[in-house]
Amino acid sequence: MFRTGDRPDAEWPERALSRAQRARMERVSAALGPVRADAFEGRSAKELWETIERCWQDVAKKPMRAQQEQAAREAVLRGLERQADCLSSGEHALVERLLILDGGVTVTDYEELCAAQALCRRLWADVGLQDGRPFVRLDATLAQPLTQAMARPEHASVRMRIFSFEATVAAALYIAGALDDRTPQALFARQVLLTDERDEEAMHLARHYLWAGFDCVDYEDGVLLLHPALYDPAPVLRGVRPELTSFTAEQIVGGMQGIMPQEEPAQRALERAIAGALRAGEDAEECATELRMLAKQGADFDALREVLSGRVTVMPGGAMERALRAMLEATPSWTCGERLCAAALQ
Repeated sequence: MFRTGDRPDAEWPERALSRAQRARMERVSAALGPVRADAFEGRSAKELWETIERCWQDVAKKPMRAQQEQAAREAVLRGLERQADCLSSGEHALVERLLILDGGVTVTDYEELCAAQALCRRLWADVGLQDGRPFVRLDATLAQPLTQAMARPEHASVRMRIFSFEATVAAALYIAGALDDRTPQALFARQVLLTDERDEEAMHLARHYLWAGFDCVDYEDGVLLLHPALYDPAPVLRGVRPELTSFTAEQIVGGMQGIMPQEEPAQRALERAIAGALRAGEDAEECATELRMLAKQGADFDALREVLSGRVTVMPGGAMERALRAMLEATPSWTCGERLCAAALQ
């Protein structure tokens, strides 16, 4: 989903993925009102029209509120099967939970909150507060149609193709940091929906799948897909519009695993160096991974040392500093413009 509210002047500790996502969840949660039964309950005519303006459905405009709600509900049902096929992984998992748990679940983390927001854009659900916590409620009228749509053999076939497509895009994002969304849209139409860019509905499905499934920001040429750990795409761009081209098989495999072969030895060495000195609640692999992702964003040794000092019970030195320097040297940076000029995925 689209990010909003991140501070461009945030210090490096605030840019670490866990802290950044926690701050985003707190920010979004603070703006929520009480959860509603569906996308329509309790909305005035003006509020309903504003909701429809922002939604991911093709809804005909109607003069009266009741007519507008009916038109919106009809549009939702009309596109339900194809949209169910093209849900992001997060949306799909959340819908399955909602169907199992009588249509309502407490949101557990930022990624699930993003999935809930995407379902709201589809007019399938509402997300709000219940007992002071983010809660998502599925429109009860959609439970049976969704169950039927997700039981179709065609649905399983599309989901298999999406699994492969999503892994490849995630790998490309690990390599490049950020990608323009237009080429992935066209690839989704071809590889997942088995059509091409001339199919307008397929392109809408592709666009909404990408926006629901990946972190996004608007930029001057369109929409950027971001690796979740990339806090600020500006240093990555450097005036270049990143696109997808071909990567080596080794790069794709490394990207799918979230670590390149040349990065792994230094990552494991850093994990061993910090394992005995971490503060309560910290995990060595998670901590080392967040440091590596900051290094990919251009953090220097002093910045990484500052972040690490907040995670351990002693001042970093000796073996920790050596392991940190080795990881920094082994980690390719996303801020290198040359890598962004090379793009991916035919």
